[in-house]
Amino acid sequence: MINMKDLIKKQGDMIRKESGMNIREDKAAEYEKLRKNFEKTYKAYWDAVNDFQLVLKKQGKKKEEMMIHKKYAKEVLGFHAWMRQWIRKVF
Repeated sequence: MINMKDLIKKQGDMIRKESGMNIREDKAAEYEKLRKNFEKTYKAYWDAVNDFQLVLKKQGKKKEEMMIHKKYAKEVLGFHAWMRQWIRKVF
């Protein structure tokens, strides 16, 4: 049996696409792809920073290691948290 609500929604979506109107779901999917890339690159960046910290630790430069960690946490993670909130708020 055909669900009329689904049929009407599909027809409305087709009309919006043909007329060039933006559909929020399409934009959300596009931004989700960008968000995932954003998260993945932050993880790679953290791995690189962490590797650098391990080298400093092996060299006995504990103070420098902690400075890098604090700066990363304050600057990069601060921006990361703001960006996540902004993405959730807007999309």
